[in-house]
Amino acid sequence: MDIVCHGKMGGQYMKQLNKVVVLMTMMVVIVSCKMNVFDIITDNDFKYWYRYNALDRLEGSPCIYYFDNQNKWKLFEIVPNIGFREYNGGDDLISDKWCLVNDSIIEIDGICQKIIMISTDTLILGKKNGDNDTLCTVPPNMIPQRHYHRW
Repeated sequence: MDIVCHGKMGGQYMKQLNKVVVLMTMMVVIVSCKMNVFDIITDNDFKYWYRYNALDRLEGSPCIYYFDNQNKWKLFEIVPNIGFREYNGGDDLISDKWCLVNDSIIEIDGICQKIIMISTDTLILGKKNGDNDTLCTVPPNMIPQRHYHRW
């Protein structure tokens, strides 16, 4: 059976078809945006993020997060008079896995934080207590060569 569009029926059919095309296009854009959150966090491979907050400045050991596209994460610290090293928190770190939940929450080591804002160089995470963590990307030349690789 051939569909023939003419007169008022043809115009209504084309309007409906246009709505379907627009809706499908919007869905593709939304899906591609969701993929971009993961890609931004991992830079399509791996990426280091510096956590900038008052507690780090008070304690003197800033934290550096490592995320890769295999959902692995690590935590590093910059310790005065020692330098850059992997965080050795004993039993504090349960899992080296991270994931996104509905592209609006990041789960790291079983702890969920809301993604308040994300760009290619800034990630703001909301905590349950109302505080925020601000993470900024770390340029590769700021990571010691022995640590700048996929873990």
